[in-house]
Amino acid sequence: EWKHDSPNLQNSVNEILRARDGSFWIGTSDGLEIHKPDGTVKHIDVIKNTPLYIVTGLAQDRSGNIWISSGSSFSGSFRWDGHQWNHFDVTTDPGGIRIHKIRIDKRGRPWFLGIGKFAPPPGDQKPGAFVLDGGHVTRWGEQEGLPSGCVYSFEEGPDSALWFGTLGGLSRWKQGRWKHWTVNEGLHHARVFTLATDATHGAWFGDYTERNGLGYIDEHDLVRYFSTADGLIDDKIWD
Repeated sequence: EWKHDSPNLQNSVNEILRARDGSFWIGTSDGLEIHKPDGTVKHIDVIKNTPLYIVTGLAQDRSGNIWISSGSSFSGSFRWDGHQWNHFDVTTDPGGIRIHKIRIDKRGRPWFLGIGKFAPPPGDQKPGAFVLDGGHVTRWGEQEGLPSGCVYSFEEGPDSALWFGTLGGLSRWKQGRWKHWTVNEGLHHARVFTLATDATHGAWFGDYTERNGLGYIDEHDLVRYFSTADGLIDDKIWD
């Protein structure tokens, strides 16, 4: 049952996580809300003297830690271990990077999707995606084969393929090989803002522009789109 007396409900909701204890964690345009199973609501807008403002990333890893991030307000990520908050820099970049989203793969590892501090990012503000495994961070960026190090979305498919949505296109890492889709390979827009995979090993994606609709990769690795002409209520797809 939702409690409607929260001071935060009129703000934008960017991400929702249902934690293992049944609580709902909500990333909003004014910090973090935690709706507990007993009906109580906690609002957090500052952690360790850092104002949260816009929270865009939320995830719970295999150890039960809950991670939050922001694509615009603060660098790195904060981790709740059940007792206290700690800040995780993600990278050693002295300028810090923004983490747009946090996603968990099949092994329970968190992936931090990095973007620059500015939109669109300048040339040196494309940090890539970072996976944390056993205390070690591995970077996936342009040097590793992505078309852009500004990463908005990530999914692991049922066949263990890794999909990345970036500012420069859509990429798939499968069996040690890259496959890329850009505006030269059928995309209507280079930015892939959100994506999801399905049981046919394909991917669905959106770029949230006004006209492009819902894209997908078919069984022949070709780009297809659904639009309002096919029945969508709107062609601007956020998620």
